[in-house]
Amino acid sequence: MLKLLLVIFLYASALYASSLWAQSFKKSTAQAPAKVPSNTSLNSHELSPHFKNLGFSFGTLTEFVGLTQTNEDGSRDRFAFNPYVGFSTDIEMNQSWRFVPELNWVLPRTAGDSGITKNLFMFRADFGHHLLDELRLRYGTSLMVLNMRGRGGTQEVENGNGTSTFYLPSESQTAVNHTLDLGADFYLLPFSVRFQTFIYSAFNNERRQWSYALGVTYFYDLWKK
Repeated sequence: MLKLLLVIFLYASALYASSLWAQSFKKSTAQAPAKVPSNTSLNSHELSPHFKNLGFSFGTLTEFVGLTQTNEDGSRDRFAFNPYVGFSTDIEMNQSWRFVPELNWVLPRTAGDSGITKNLFMFRADFGHHLLDELRLRYGTSLMVLNMRGRGGTQEVENGNGTSTFYLPSESQTAVNHTLDLGADFYLLPFSVRFQTFIYSAFNNERRQWSYALGVTYFYDLWKK
């Protein structure tokens, strides 16, 4: 049921963004003169008033906090350095709210001695609420597409009280998950610092897991003169 709701949310968000784009195009077409004199220029806000900026992000992702085993002694991950890069845009809904579609790519990494290479793409959609000039809260969802490649076989790993057997993939495998996302941006324009959480199986107490990202975003103002 949760996956269905999240898919509906993503679909509705895409339709909303498309409608804003269509309205902007229609407005610019209707208002643009047939011929613009050489000594005048069109107001860029009239061409696309809702698209405010482009965001270029980088940071690190910590996956499945407290659940990922980091060594043979059974220690658990609280912070991990998994670099990512991303691209986003802000679409104005009203004075306080923005719709923020985003694509992040966690750079390929190898998990310990297992030889498994992970490649994660994050297709995201947030609604951002500007509470202050320096603070924006984010509410949204992500489609996590994880691709894994391995050398096959098994691996014995100590878990603190004994050992566990892990089966390693011998071919490319892809897993897709939906998450419920909460986060905050702290602005020092043209940059922001972001803390973002990604909650897996948010409404299932037994399966719920969460990851988080720390990152910096540079905003390029589309209409800066």
